[in-house]
Amino acid sequence: MEPDKYDLMSRSKDELVTLISQLMDKLAGKERVEFVSRWISPQVALEEAGACDSSSLMQKVDLFCDECMDGMYFIACDYDDYDYVYDYDDYDDETDCFSESKWAHQFSTFLELAVMYSRNKNYDITYKAFDKLLTCLHKANFDEEILGTQHPMDYIEVDWDEVFEEYYSSMKNQISDKMQVASKAVEVWMNFEKYCTDIILENIDDITYVEQSIRENIGKNADCWHVQHALYELLKSFYIKLDLEFNERIIAKSLVCYNANFWNDVAQAYISCEMWEEAVGVINNALKQVTNEQVFSMLNKKMVDCYESLGMFSEAYDIAVKMFIDDYSHALYLRARSFAIRIGALNTFVDSMEKCIVASKSYNSVSKLLRILSFEGRTQKLIDTALNTDGYSRHDYLKYTTKSLIYRALGWKFITLPNLNGFLRAIENNKIDGIVDMIKETEHSESEQFCLNSAIDILKLMVQFHINASKRSRYARAAYYCAVIKDIYTFINEGNEFERYYEGIFVQNKRRPALKDEMKREIG
Repeated sequence: MEPDKYDLMSRSKDELVTLISQLMDKLAGKERVEFVSRWISPQVALEEAGACDSSSLMQKVDLFCDECMDGMYFIACDYDDYDYVYDYDDYDDETDCFSESKWAHQFSTFLELAVMYSRNKNYDITYKAFDKLLTCLHKANFDEEILGTQHPMDYIEVDWDEVFEEYYSSMKNQISDKMQVASKAVEVWMNFEKYCTDIILENIDDITYVEQSIRENIGKNADCWHVQHALYELLKSFYIKLDLEFNERIIAKSLVCYNANFWNDVAQAYISCEMWEEAVGVINNALKQVTNEQVFSMLNKKMVDCYESLGMFSEAYDIAVKMFIDDYSHALYLRARSFAIRIGALNTFVDSMEKCIVASKSYNSVSKLLRILSFEGRTQKLIDTALNTDGYSRHDYLKYTTKSLIYRALGWKFITLPNLNGFLRAIENNKIDGIVDMIKETEHSESEQFCLNSAIDILKLMVQFHINASKRSRYARAAYYCAVIKDIYTFINEGNEFERYYEGIFVQNKRRPALKDEMKREIG
């Protein structure tokens, strides 16, 4: 019990009643009703809210939900001069549009009344009201034409934990058959998972009926893997909550008849027990049956892990390389590379991956290639690749290359020059793949001087790129890169070279006063 901070224990009963009454009089109507409902008497709260007639309330709820389904509360928010890229204020307009709508207010009112009825143990009316209102909201989640948004619950001011707590409470008290309770509880969870996972675990504890219902729903959703697996995870959570042993190998295997993807969970169960050979057998079997790309990839990753644990590095390497070729992610490159080192095939691996990416001609193949070249320290090839590109992405390639060059030269040094220091810190903060984790010293690495001079040359191209755009915002960007150039020249003790370059910018751009302003503001 908390200390009697306000010395209330010394007050008489009459004094406390008077004090509470005075405080309640200061509350706004809605807050006062909520306080009375929660702490004093739900029945009195219903009387004060003028909602004691349960049949009248249900009629209003039924009518309201039917009108919602008929589109009578549909809202089309107006966006004046809407720019879907830049005008983020319109998102606030949308929030105001829906939050202040009649349907949001009505849902809030009816749900709060249902909560009060539940606190008053009027479970018959409570269960019907919750069921009608939440069924309506669930349908609206899938049809924007009903209320104007597919996320209506985001705009309804109500305590959703409280709503679902009372919904499950009324469900248990109103439905006598335990199997029906479990089925309804799981059905509601499937419709509103993110709102009520903790609440269903707290309120439903008959694992026999819960498991039966979950299995039935897994069977019914054969074409929806994410729903099936979410149900599986819910079942696991029930076992953990009830302190029961969850044998993942047995339970997941029993669900394979509904979807072969559950082999992935069986494999994980073996891996968790470090039963690597058994896991390999399961995965080999699963790879012949699974068609879901994400699960297939997860199985291959598990196979690599198993082979690694078994010391079968050549087998792990073969699969890791195939996974990288399918995805070209940096993480998969590093994984395959680690096995290339173990089997003594690093240079062969890097060369073959470069050729593979070039041959793929995918839309972002250049970015993937630059990332590898940067990581491996193949600096000259990195520069040549970026400079030989064209099209709208060329500037991005040049930016990446510049960052790689400067970081390779200075990333491990303490730099006091403000613009250059800020440039390096931005690279680290953004955790750019292939740069912040690059191999520091390689057989292909160029000298610090070479990297910095090459970075200057590319930065000058970038400055000119922004100047040519002839916009003040782009002039500001040009000035920023120019300031970085200045600091690099200062670092390599060639300040005079920068002065000549800087003066040349003004000579060549006499008719761009805005450029001069931005340069002076950034550099002086």
